[in-house]
Amino acid sequence: GGRILVRADRMLAIDVFTGRRLWDQPLPQAAGAGSVGEFVATGDAIYVAAGRSCVVLDAETGKQRARFQMPDEISGTLIRLRLWENYLVSYLDKTVICLDRQTGKLLWSFEASRPELSLAVGGNRVFIAELLNSRRGETIEKSGVKTYALDIATGKQSWQGAGGAELRYSETHDLLLTA
Repeated sequence: GGRILVRADRMLAIDVFTGRRLWDQPLPQAAGAGSVGEFVATGDAIYVAAGRSCVVLDAETGKQRARFQMPDEISGTLIRLRLWENYLVSYLDKTVICLDRQTGKLLWSFEASRPELSLAVGGNRVFIAELLNSRRGETIEKSGVKTYALDIATGKQSWQGAGGAELRYSETHDLLLTA
C-alpha cells in the first residue's frame, strides 16, 4: 500500500514515495525479553506478535483494531507469524496454532515434539519443520526430528518426513524448499 513499515518497540509507517511519516504506533510491552516478535502485513491490516497476544493494527491509520489473546491452555509466547489468505499461523512453545485472521478465533492446533520450529504456509498447507540443535551436536538420525504438512483449513496432517531444517515455500512453483 505504498508504506514502509519499521518495527522496534513501536510500529512506524513511512510513505514510500515521499519519506513522510504516515503514523507511529507504540506496541504493547509484554513480560519477558523479545516480547515483540515478527509482523506480517496485508493491504488492510498489520499483525504483530506481542507476547501472549497478536496485535492487529489498521494499515492505513496505525490504530489498534484488535488484540487476539492466546488460549490459556497453550503455554509460550508468539514470536513468528505467517499469513496465507484468511489464516494466521504461528506457534507458542511447541504448539502450532492457526487463527482466523479476521476474528482471532483458534481454528486448530498441532503439537510438535520440540519448541524449535520453522514454519511455511501456502497452497492450502502449513509446513512445519522441527529444527536440529546443532550446538548440542544433534543429528537427524538421533534426534527424530520431522517435517509435517497440514491442511491449513483443518490442521489435518497430509504427510510427514524425517528430518527438519528451515523451510520456505514457493506457491508459484508449488515447491517446499529446505536445506
